Amino acid sequence: MSENRKPTPTGTVYYMPAPIGLTGVNGETQIATTKDANESVNIIGGMCDLNYSFGKVTDLRSVGLWSDDQVPLLTMFGMSGSARPLLYYKRPLPLMAGARLRAEVLNLTGETGGHLVYVGLLQSEAKNVPALLNPQDNGEMYIIPVNSKFSGVLNQRTTTETNPEDRDVVVWGAFTNLGEALIRITGADGRQWMNDPTPVWAVCGKRFGVTPILYWPRPYALPRQRTLKFEFLNVGELQAGVLTPEASGQIYLIAQKLK
Repeated sequence: MSENRKPTPTGTVYYMPAPIGLTGVNGETQIATTKDANESVNIIGGMCDLNYSFGKVTDLRSVGLWSDDQVPLLTMFGMSGSARPLLYYKRPLPLMAGARLRAEVLNLTGETGGHLVYVGLLQSEAKNVPALLNPQDNGEMYIIPVNSKFSGVLNQRTTTETNPEDRDVVVWGAFTNLGEALIRITGADGRQWMNDPTPVWAVCGKRFGVTPILYWPRPYALPRQRTLKFEFLNVGELQAGVLTPEASGQIYLIAQKLK
């Protein structure tokens, strides 16, 4: 075992989605607002699924946080499925419990729909984060499948729990062959990882994407005999202009079983 490696912090990554609802009209402006944060978090980065739209992120007093004017969303958010799906901020944005974020999004090229997802770490874990001692030298790679149980029904809601494992597990990231499903994850401690159903691409690498496996900002330590709960919502995918429900799909957790 190497003596030079530092312990690896673990913990809960917290997601705050903000649906935009662009309608394909050039020049339209839509407001994308998150739900209230359940806990105090430090926002460390952001993701989106739009290519050309501009935006201005504000607090609820409409005070600009990162710019005074509309700027390209991709200066503030990573692009899902790209080589940089999560854009890390040079300095975290503290957000207190009960607060929310608001964005004014300007549609320049007729884009439709869209989500912004703010990614944070819990302030309660900032100074007391469990750490793994040299996990690179401990255990073996392990893939955990999570079945969405979709059956081709639009707006179908399903729930899946992982199987209890006989050893402690560290989850580093995830891959999915789902398209645009929304998910909500509850950790082994009963804490929800997001304050609203969140696009699956914010948590998992996107199928056919440049980065098929999305590694999380902080790995999650799953104790033996404990589980993760996944709630899925089948919102469908646009296929040839028709909203079509997904007939199946899985999430694959990229993990490591510890000795």
